[in-house]
Amino acid sequence: MKLYATITVVLLVLGVHAGNGGKRQLPALGRPMREAFYMDPDFVQLNHGAYGTYPKVVGDALREYQQRSERNPDLWLRRDAKTELAKVRQMLADLVNADSADVVMVPNTTGGINAVFRSLVFAAGERILHLSSIYNSMGSIIQYLVDYSNGSLSKLVFDVTYPMSNEDFLLAFETFLNQTEDPAHPIRIALIDHITSVPSIVNPIERIIPMLKQRNISVLIDGAHAIGQVPINITALQPDYYVTNCHKWLYAARGCALLYVDKKYQGEVHPAQINSGYSQPANFQNEFFWTGTMDYSSYMTVPTALQFRREAGGEDVIMKYNHDLAYNGGRRMAELFGTSIMQDEEQIGSMVDVRLPVNNPDDSKLDGEWWIDEQLYRHPNTFSSVYKHNGSWWVRVSAQIYNDLSDFELSAQHFLDICNELNMNDQTTTTSTTTTSASTTTDNSNSASSNVIICLKLQFFTMVLVLISVWM
Repeated sequence: MKLYATITVVLLVLGVHAGNGGKRQLPALGRPMREAFYMDPDFVQLNHGAYGTYPKVVGDALREYQQRSERNPDLWLRRDAKTELAKVRQMLADLVNADSADVVMVPNTTGGINAVFRSLVFAAGERILHLSSIYNSMGSIIQYLVDYSNGSLSKLVFDVTYPMSNEDFLLAFETFLNQTEDPAHPIRIALIDHITSVPSIVNPIERIIPMLKQRNISVLIDGAHAIGQVPINITALQPDYYVTNCHKWLYAARGCALLYVDKKYQGEVHPAQINSGYSQPANFQNEFFWTGTMDYSSYMTVPTALQFRREAGGEDVIMKYNHDLAYNGGRRMAELFGTSIMQDEEQIGSMVDVRLPVNNPDDSKLDGEWWIDEQLYRHPNTFSSVYKHNGSWWVRVSAQIYNDLSDFELSAQHFLDICNELNMNDQTTTTSTTTTSASTTTDNSNSASSNVIICLKLQFFTMVLVLISVWM
């Protein structure tokens, strides 16, 4: 009996249960799943898209690999890390339907896009194309290239304003490409978001990529938010370059990202940190593996993250749950606000943007930092990204397997409290200004009346003096 009890405890600790093939018994999707993550029980996480977060089992794997590297640093860094990393690359390549020889690991999407852009040698007069909704770090990379090109390189920006359907976007984008075609200033490369950060729109890249490539424009896809949120099929999409963060929606530890480069360009792409492995042409895999001494542990958490996803139901189940919750949760928030969501359903992955009920969106004190401080310090029970677009303030809300509809309702109340207070203060300020103006008008009127009386008294006194003078 004691032996049976001991075995049962061991099995429970290992997460192994009879009849499930050795898989952990995870909580149900929704709020019960919070038990599998580290988050504070008093905090409702609705900003997963910003930095991601990982399950406890991934944290365990992270620490195990960190300890493994410390037990014998030379064995790990000189031999084992490369072998283990090859396994990680193969798993991710299988997930995105690519050849593992064409993918390398980088710390984040910013690092991957730096590597691509700063490896390119631009000819005089060439241009870089991007959308106005570009993530600010990527915009800075492009601006850096332009600034240091001695005037030989320029950028071309396609302005997008939402709400806008995918069909309207594609029509406007094709018209823009036709109107801006200039053989003297060819577009060398286009940077396109698979899912933009803000607004969080799933772009129809399966139709955008062919549109660009038929014009001989190379295509770099910023898929920072993509892997784990929407399916990716590199073979079908055929981008020239694709970068995606595994630490956002895939549940790997930070920082962990995948860079895909088409074989025909691998000889000219070097990591952002030039290292001892540098060669010309580039040795793609060798250069990106060793960029200097670093901790590979976050990369090594990918297998555990993928296993967790399988145990939670698999890619399709996770993506559908998050998509449905984002769509329905966003509509519920809009209903409570009396506003609307930004996207058509096909433009939603696991994030949704809802217009906030702000009466005066041009209030001078409102900016991104104000909204951050309001949430972190005055209403700290939840957090979501707030930004201004098309003349209104919007909140981007992330749906995740540890959320349910009640979290969206809590978020709505959270923002209603902030907006009601903001609108009330704005109304008070307006009323105060009106009252002050009316008071000033009254004061001016009283002052004018006093001046008239004084003038009349002076005139009377003058007449008296004249009469006295005549009498004498």
